Parts: sequence; structure tokens; C-alpha cells
Amino acid sequence: MEGSADFAPFWGTTNSKGIFKFKLGEIHPGNYKIHVSIGDTDFYMGKTLKIAKYDVKISAMNCKGTTVSSILKAVVKDKNGKRVNFGSVKFKINGKTYSANVINGIAKKKIKLVDAKTYTYKVYPYSQLTGKTSSSKIVVKQSIVKVTTKNAKTNVIKPVILKAIVKKSNGKSIDEGYVKFKINGKTFKVNVKNGVAKKKITLSKAKTYYYTAKYVSKYYKSEPSTSKVVVNNVIVKKGKYVFALTASQYKKIKYIKNHRHPDHPLDLYFKTKTNQYYNNQLPIYVFFYSYYGRLYGELTNLVRYQYIAMPNNNPQDWIYISGKMVF
Repeated sequence: MEGSADFAPFWGTTNSKGIFKFKLGEIHPGNYKIHVSIGDTDFYMGKTLKIAKYDVKISAMNCKGTTVSSILKAVVKDKNGKRVNFGSVKFKINGKTYSANVINGIAKKKIKLVDAKTYTYKVYPYSQLTGKTSSSKIVVKQSIVKVTTKNAKTNVIKPVILKAIVKKSNGKSIDEGYVKFKINGKTFKVNVKNGVAKKKITLSKAKTYYYTAKYVSKYYKSEPSTSKVVVNNVIVKKGKYVFALTASQYKKIKYIKNHRHPDHPLDLYFKTKTNQYYNNQLPIYVFFYSYYGRLYGELTNLVRYQYIAMPNNNPQDWIYISGKMVF
């Protein structure tokens, strides 16, 4: 005797009472028509075999995730506490529904939740399974990234580039969000591209500045990074004369050089208010005259590194340096 139930054939013989029995393996729930053949004769029994869904217990798990990636999980067991290894479930969270197969009693689904907060999600049986819905929570936090800055050095006329490098915990670069640079009372907002944010600025006062780089993103968070920028005056060396110029002094000298008459060389005079110097620096005044007596400009409080001996030890006396401009 041969039989079938839409999905697979089976063979066997009747027992002493004329009853034919067969055992089905794992099949999907549903309604199946039964056919029986004896020899070459096929009989439709007019009967329907109804396979019910498997009754299970679903336990949604408390989960943790980040704004980059989160995984929902649920344990699926039968009434005897044995883990189920077939069927599927549905996860419902934040207005969306996701399906996941049950493998070795576990159903899990990787999703992205962009807001850092606590979500409630539900899990209910789907394909081949039946049972009660289970719910739990997932706590989503911003993913951690690292911001790195470096010390820099420049002078009062040369721009400096503030630079921040932003990387994930796995070392990969970030390509979204922006960095806030804070320095000298000002804030600069720079977008991150290929893990780098850069800002070119000029600091016109000679001193040591500290700057902070803070990364801002909806998906990531980080600790700010702080470094320093050392800004020096412009060092000008002409022969035995060495000067440290501020930004305004440097600009004034450049202006004088560019605007003087090309046939008029410049005389350079120094005058100090004191012959006392501190830390090998002596504040002096510089005047630029042409041979014809025209005053082209002056610099005040210029710092010269070498000591200048004043005539008769009188700081108010003039010192004539040369008839040639030394800058």
C-alpha cells in the first residue's frame, strides 16, 4: 500500500486489523489532502490532514546596543523547555517589524536605532509557531569614538592648522559629524571628512595657547582632546642684529619697505628708555629715516636679543646703526 499527503509519499502494509499506520516527520503547519494507492488504483480519501502550529514559549531578552548597531534577541522553547530549532518570529520596535529565523532556540535580528534612549520591543511567533507575545527593553547608547589632537608651533604671522583625528574603537575613520575647536575665546565648527577635521587660523600675539577639540555627532560620543599652540614673535636676523618682531611690527616694516622711494636708502636709529635688560632682552625704539631726513615710520618696544651699550651710559642717547636698512 502506498499513500501520500500532498508533501511526500510513504509506503507500508496494514496490520492484522487492516489498519495502515504511518509516522510523519517534521512538516509545516497547514491542511493537506490524503491519497491512498492499492496496487495501481489511486483513492482520494476525501480527508484532510491538519497540522497545527507548534506551541512555544518566547522570552524576549534585555539587550544593549549603540546608535551604530543593535541586536534584538529572544529565546524560543517548547512546552517541555526544549529549545526549538525551526520556525520564525517577528520583532516589533519603534514602529517597524522585523522577522528572524529560530536557530537552536535563539532568534536575533541586527537593526539600527539612531536615537540614544531605552526602547521597548515585542516578539511574537510567526512561521510554524504559536504562543504568547513577549516584550523586553533595549538600552541604546551613543557609540564611543576617540579624538586625537597634537601640539603645534608657529609665529605671529604664519597661520597654524588645528587638526583633530576622529576614529572608531576598531581604528576605522569617521566620516560624519563635526568638531568644535575652541581657542583664544573663539569657537570654530569644522565637518569631519575621512576621520579628519582641520581649521587654519592666525594667532597674532606671541604666547602659548591651549585649544580643545570636541567631536559632535548624533551617533557617536567622545571625550574632548586638548593640545597647545606655541606662538612666537617673528625672529629676524641680519648680521649681528637679531630681533623678535610682533605681528604689527612685522607688518609695519613690510609696509615701510614697500612704500619707500627706491632711490632713498634708509637709516636705522635705536633709542631706549633704559639700559637695563631682562632675560637678555632690551626694549628699544626704532626709527626709519631716509638720507633726506624723511621719517618713514617707527617701531616701539621692539625686542632685541643682544645687549646694546648706550653712550655715556645714558639710555636717552641715540645709537646710529647703519645707513642701510637691516630688515
